[in-house]
Amino acid sequence: MVALNTNLINFDSKHSGKIVGFLNAFFAGSPSIYSVIYYNGFTHGDITDTSNQDFPGFMIMLAISFAVADILCIIFLRIYDNGEITYVNLNDDVSHYTPNIKNADESSIADDEETRHLIQKNAGRSSSNRVDLQANVSDNRKMTIKEILKDYNYHLLVYSFAFASVIGLVFANNTTLISKSVHLNSHDNVLTIIIPVTNAILSAGVGLFSDFFKAKISRMWIVVFGCLAFTGAQVLLYLQADSFIALVFVTVLVGAGIAIIWSICPTIMKEMYNVGNFGRNWGMCILVAALLGAGLQAVFGALYDSKASGDHQCYGMSCIRGGAAMLIASGGLSVVFGLILQFIRRVRR
Repeated sequence: MVALNTNLINFDSKHSGKIVGFLNAFFAGSPSIYSVIYYNGFTHGDITDTSNQDFPGFMIMLAISFAVADILCIIFLRIYDNGEITYVNLNDDVSHYTPNIKNADESSIADDEETRHLIQKNAGRSSSNRVDLQANVSDNRKMTIKEILKDYNYHLLVYSFAFASVIGLVFANNTTLISKSVHLNSHDNVLTIIIPVTNAILSAGVGLFSDFFKAKISRMWIVVFGCLAFTGAQVLLYLQADSFIALVFVTVLVGAGIAIIWSICPTIMKEMYNVGNFGRNWGMCILVAALLGAGLQAVFGALYDSKASGDHQCYGMSCIRGGAAMLIASGGLSVVFGLILQFIRRVRR
C-alpha cells in the first residue's frame, strides 16, 4: 500500500497504468522467486521429507529480507513534487464541470486555478483540437469519508473489484484441494506456479496496454474483461475440472483476471478521485474485498465438506461444483457492477 500510494503520487498520470502494473508484477512474481530459493537453498534430498527442510533458516532469511526492505524504504521511499496538475478531459463538453469547481472547498479551488484557465482557453475549440487531459475536476477534489461513502460510483467500483478478487482468492487457496478432488494432484507443481507467473507477466503488459490505448479503450472495459475471465474460468471449472488441460486453462484465466483487476482498479481509483486520498479510498476497497473473501472462502469450505466423507476427503466433480457455482455468481455480479459503472461514466461524458 505504501509503495503503491507513493509511486502513484510521484509519477505523472499518463504513467499510472504502467506504475501499478509493474508494482503488481513484482508483487505477483516474488512468491515464485522465494519458492525457488526455498526448494534449492533450504531443502536437501526428498522435498516431501520435512527432516530435509531447513524451515527455521528460511524464516530467518525472510525476517532479514523484511528488515532490509524496511531500511531501504526509510531511506528512499518519499514523495517528490513532480509539479503535476490533474486536468479535465476536454475531449468532451466541459460546461458541466464548471459548477463542480464552485462547489469544491477553498484548497481545491486554489489547486484548480490552472485547470479553470485551461477550460476557458479550450472551451471554444473543436473536439479534434482540444487538449486531451486526465480526469474530472469534481473527482480531483478531496472528499471526506462521508462524501466518498455516499458516492455510488465508488461503491460500484468497490463491489466490482471485490466480487472479482474473491474468485482469485478462493481459487488460489484451494487449487491443490480441487486438483486432489479430481485426481490431478500429481500436477500440483505445474498448477501452483501458473497463477503467479501469469499474473506477473500480464500485470506489466496490461499496465502498458491501458496507458497506450487510454484514449481509445476505457480502463473500465479492461476491468470488465478481467471479470469475464474470472467468470468464464469458473464455468469451465464447473464443467470440466477433471480434465488437466481444462484445469490449466482455468488457472491461466484466473491468473489473467487477478493481473487485470489488481493492475487496473487501483489506477481507476486514482483517476476517479483525488490521489491524496488514494490510500484511504483503496484501503477501504481492499477491506471490503477481504471481508467478502473471508465469507465466501468459508462458504466454499462448507460446500466442500457437505460432500466429503467422515475423514473430510471428497473425490469427484460433485465436490467442487457447489463452490464453482458460488464463484460463477460472484463473477457475474462483478461484471454487472462494472458495466453499470462504465455506462454511468459514459453518460456523464
